[in-house]
Amino acid sequence: MRPPYSRIIFLLLVVTCTHIAQSEPTPVSLSLEQALQVAEENGSPLVDDALYDQQIAQANHQQQRANGGASLNLETEIATFEPSPVLTDSERQETLMRLTARRNLVDFGASSQNIESSRYTELASTHTLFYAQQERRLKVMEAFFDVLLADLAFARDNEAMANSYVRYDRLKARHELKQVSDLELSRSENLYHQSRERRYLSETQQRLSRSKLAIAMNTPGKLASLLTTPEVPHQKKVIPEFEQALEIAKDKHPLIQAQKAITQSAKARLQSARSSRWPTLDAEAMAGDYSRQMGNREPWRVGIKLRYPLYDAGSTKATVDKANASYKRELAKLRALELDVEQALLEKLLTLGVLYAQKDERQSYLLYRELETDKARAEYELEFTTELGSAMALQTDSQYRAAKTEFEIALTWAALKLMQGEELP
Repeated sequence: MRPPYSRIIFLLLVVTCTHIAQSEPTPVSLSLEQALQVAEENGSPLVDDALYDQQIAQANHQQQRANGGASLNLETEIATFEPSPVLTDSERQETLMRLTARRNLVDFGASSQNIESSRYTELASTHTLFYAQQERRLKVMEAFFDVLLADLAFARDNEAMANSYVRYDRLKARHELKQVSDLELSRSENLYHQSRERRYLSETQQRLSRSKLAIAMNTPGKLASLLTTPEVPHQKKVIPEFEQALEIAKDKHPLIQAQKAITQSAKARLQSARSSRWPTLDAEAMAGDYSRQMGNREPWRVGIKLRYPLYDAGSTKATVDKANASYKRELAKLRALELDVEQALLEKLLTLGVLYAQKDERQSYLLYRELETDKARAEYELEFTTELGSAMALQTDSQYRAAKTEFEIALTWAALKLMQGEELP
């Protein structure tokens, strides 16, 4: 009579699922689309950080535009004082109201360059925010796939443990009949404990991967026990040429676009610092009303003010040198980023070629294992062999390997889309 192999596996799965369900009371089936939607609705500290940087940059741009425009100020004053004995006026109080309007006429581009610098900073923050949003979607996808792989790994190791236990149990029975040596029994027992350890490690990874997914969606503590495997495209995509892909990445990569904008912002600040060496010309108009009339108080005044810097102990030169160094530093950062992107792009493209070759091998091996399992099942039912457990364990392992390759291909394509400035689905 054959040992109740399928019953053992079923009981192990029931115990494991019960343990997971007891540790987290939200056994909800979750699709990848739902996970991405939940993540978008719940926000993320890193995305929020980029969003607030954008809001600060927008406010700074508005402030710089306001600084370059006209200003209008109303000044009022009420004062009590002891009158001077040389004056005939014995009033002890006075009030005044003054309206002043000012506008810069000429500053040799200093204000316009400040506005331009803030505009580029705002543009950089927009690209950075886009990258943070898309990178987070990529991390949610990766965490989602990790959960699916953890479940497949557990199924594989659970099959292997059950198979090892069945073998060990058989040998114990034969050992009692003096048909198996102590050495062979001890070896079988050790193999069983090794498979049992791997099974517990896989179960631990199930919980850890679900926690990682929950954190990626910004729903810590809410672990989904069931996930829906997404549909992956079976048709092989054409891998783009490296030179063509690199040209697109250098032009469209969100971080490169952001760094280019930061570099232009630094260049505009340098030009603004250089403009501070030149004079400024402002127009000013004033109208006032006073309770006490004095010789130096006009009811209105219109004039032009010229400010020409003559000496500042090297302050302007230091400001220019600092802005120049900042500009060159941002240029260096841009070049370093372009080199990093170039290397990362090459790695992604080469990895895709390897993964597609790996996919062909995985699919071929999966088909072979399915046929072997069907053969082993037929022989098991006819009581020709007892190796059904080994065949089932190897088939489960082939499913894990095939799924891992498919998920790696999907993640690599998503990373390439992001590197080329495309929005992820």
